Amino acid sequence: MTDDLPWTTGDSPAIRNGARGRSKCGRHTWPMLPNPCGVFNCPTAKEGDEEHEHCLRCGAVKHPPVIRRNRNNVKRGGWFERWLVKHVPGWRGVGPLKLPWDGEVGEYAQMQAKYLVGRPSANAIRALILAIPYRPDRLRGLVWGEPLHVVKGKRVGGRREASFLGREWRDWHGTYGEPQGRAGYLPHATEATDIITLPLTEWVNGYIEKESLA
Repeated sequence: MTDDLPWTTGDSPAIRNGARGRSKCGRHTWPMLPNPCGVFNCPTAKEGDEEHEHCLRCGAVKHPPVIRRNRNNVKRGGWFERWLVKHVPGWRGVGPLKLPWDGEVGEYAQMQAKYLVGRPSANAIRALILAIPYRPDRLRGLVWGEPLHVVKGKRVGGRREASFLGREWRDWHGTYGEPQGRAGYLPHATEATDIITLPLTEWVNGYIEKESLA
């Protein structure tokens, strides 16, 4: 019998069945602004005209500051991945493949890569690492880079660190901190997060080269 099934008309609200709506565009299509001077993308076009501020496909509102920030973030991220290819032996970027991780170090590790002004929190680092599917023959981790920036007239930043889950690190390398004894927990980490971090140069010189020679 189908008489008991829910039925909606055009005037009644849709039944919430858990289905997700249409996803947003991967790349928005903005309509061309009017060109009163006859030049492509004329500077005298009306930026505030709402008729020209919505994506033709998904209806998203155009927000120039957000677009500019997102483009800058993509450029910084791309530069950092190229920097890792140059300075981390065996690093292979896999970002264009849309995988849950950003790079692979030979057959040793699968890593996330973040280029941010501030170090992510311990919980954020843990969540980023756990987003990588677990494999017993790969070490999961996060490489964080800090851009140079100006604070009170002084240039600061430039730190590079590698972070790992403590349990997985100990499975691979035993007691953390060897061979130079400078690795340890993040200052704001807790026993529940169990995050181990060390300078990127120490990880490269003390562990990656040893794994590649094993």
